[in-house]
Amino acid sequence: MKHALRAYAVILLLWPRLLLGQAQRPVLLPTQPAAARVREIQGRLAVYLKPETLQADKAQHEQLFGQLKKTVADFVVAQLTAAPEMEWWQMRGQLIRVLGTKYDESTPDHFHEPPYAFRVLRSSKEDPIVWAVAYAGDASLGMGGSRTVVESYVVANGKARLAGSGGSEMDAYALKAEQISNTSPNSTSILIHGILGWASGHVLPSAATMYAVSPAGVNKLWEFAAPGLQFLGTEESVFVIEYHDEHRHEENLPCTAVDAYSVGNGHEIPYRIVHQFIQ
Repeated sequence: MKHALRAYAVILLLWPRLLLGQAQRPVLLPTQPAAARVREIQGRLAVYLKPETLQADKAQHEQLFGQLKKTVADFVVAQLTAAPEMEWWQMRGQLIRVLGTKYDESTPDHFHEPPYAFRVLRSSKEDPIVWAVAYAGDASLGMGGSRTVVESYVVANGKARLAGSGGSEMDAYALKAEQISNTSPNSTSILIHGILGWASGHVLPSAATMYAVSPAGVNKLWEFAAPGLQFLGTEESVFVIEYHDEHRHEENLPCTAVDAYSVGNGHEIPYRIVHQFIQ
């Protein structure tokens, strides 16, 4: 009897917390309808374009990929309207299911692989909630067929909307994304970087583009292309990249460049603060 009373007392103490936890649990919408539509479009896009009908086929494929983007965007808007306070990893999980993303099971860490979802820190609770979403897809198979999507979503007054879309500067490149500090209110910067798909050579062509994501949409801030470009890391308002200098390589000089860029002190556009070469 004593044990039963003790258990009952514990339940009474924990019950409000359990109810609060249930109330705070975000509503995750079913992904099957959007995923089925995305899969159907992906199947139609997964072909090589024929040289004899290249222009007509390319236009058709771009239109189809636009339908894929709209399907994803409609789902994200519905999901954020249903759960505006959801965590970034929950949104990312929903995107993985909608896009049908598959990972190499031999590698343990997939959190640094696409798709990406970043929730912007708000200045106050009265400000709108801003989300950045980035993912890649194929408009066709073969070189130049991949597409990069960077989008801004805003949640205000209980409703979500797509605020803007970008990313075309990084079409045909593999997709990696990093969240970088942005000094503007309710904004974040997303650095997209990767190697050129289907490329060859002793150092592969690579590029990076930084976008500002805000309630106003997606705005390109900075871009840079160089062989072997890699993102090394970020700390507060500074990020570091390295790349290959072919001209110095031909002259038998140290040819790996390391650059540090800052977006601090009120600067939204990155400016270089370190430029050096290493062996």
